[in-house]
Amino acid sequence: MGAAEIYYWPSGHTDVVEEAIGTVELSPHDQPAQGLAHVVGKL
Repeated sequence: MGAAEIYYWPSGHTDVVEEAIGTVELSPHDQPAQGLAHVVGKL
């Protein structure tokens, strides 16, 4: 992927990042608590 590209990955994906990046990730409005709990659980 490159700058300003949009992507979609289904639930359960794993990201591998090989250099510093900045991202904005959006989730369906009815599922933010589940997504946040998942991210916090991985910290």
